[in-house]
Amino acid sequence: MDAKGKLLSVEGGWGVVLTPGGDFRRVRLPRGGADLGDEVPLGRAGWTAWSGRIVLAAAAVLVAAGLWWWSGQTTALAAYVTVDINPSVELGVSAADRVVSATALDQDAVGVLRGLPYRGRSLEQVVLAITQRSMEQGFLSAEKPNAVVITYSPARRRVPPGVEAAVYRARQQTVALLAARHIKSEVTTLKASARLRRLAHQKKLSLGKYLVYLEAHKQGVPVHLSQLQHESIVQAIRQAKGKARQVLRAAQREKSFRELERKLRQERLRAQQKERHQAKKQAKKHRKSDQRPGQPASPSEAGTPPSALGSAGAQLHLMWAQSPRPVQQHVVRGRLSPAPSRGRGSAPGRGAPVGGPPGRSMG
Repeated sequence: MDAKGKLLSVEGGWGVVLTPGGDFRRVRLPRGGADLGDEVPLGRAGWTAWSGRIVLAAAAVLVAAGLWWWSGQTTALAAYVTVDINPSVELGVSAADRVVSATALDQDAVGVLRGLPYRGRSLEQVVLAITQRSMEQGFLSAEKPNAVVITYSPARRRVPPGVEAAVYRARQQTVALLAARHIKSEVTTLKASARLRRLAHQKKLSLGKYLVYLEAHKQGVPVHLSQLQHESIVQAIRQAKGKARQVLRAAQREKSFRELERKLRQERLRAQQKERHQAKKQAKKHRKSDQRPGQPASPSEAGTPPSALGSAGAQLHLMWAQSPRPVQQHVVRGRLSPAPSRGRGSAPGRGAPVGGPPGRSMG
């Protein structure tokens, strides 16, 4: 009597059966066919018992590899997502849309994250939990203007499509949550490169606040970095005499924040060069004004007023001012002779002849 096995799967005229010994075997099915679960003869084997074991081992390897891949997708960091409400929180997200880290970027965020279960939860759940706690702690309310900026950037080269889709789902759910609480707020999503995220951290800002800073300057709103470091986006823009709603909507339409950063950097370099040029020009002007031609400077010209010299010094200064200038020398008959002085009682053109003793003429 031929041994039989239970039919597990059918493919064309062949099937996979489980033998009484626990092996898998591929056999040709009877002409009339067979249903799953039927016992079919094992005489016409397509697989040996050994090949069945190989297939089972291969299946186990594939299952293990799939579990390892899924584990890596849920724990490996793939992107950063920043939620700016003031508090500002940065979330590390895996490719499978699971939050693996949360960092408070200001003091307000410390209280929001305290005790918040975020690890392993979906991005939408964590963003909603942060928004809910911000409402409970008074950072979002119906009595004041509000803004929620959700910004994402890659951890390496690019943001996985699943994370990007999760960001937009989080935005939609945040809008719905705020509307249910009758809170008016601008909810904005922005995207930037990993390089801009590093620049933002160098300036002690979240990525979202730095992108808004770039857009504000493009719109002519002079927001200061120090304001954004300690205040919310709405407060900083309003203090700079700008409209937060206008700036945020322009930022959401912005095509290249990298280009904005490059232009702003060039403008600052030109401004610094202009300042250095003006400083050199002023220094040169001062040097020229300090160089006085002609006679040596009197004490007053040297910057010392006569009153500062005392009574004796003032008398000396007066005598110096009234004294005749140095005597000019003239060449007379091959020798030097002092020019006639104009003393008291002498009129111009009178006195001793120049160049000889009294009583002698020059002829």
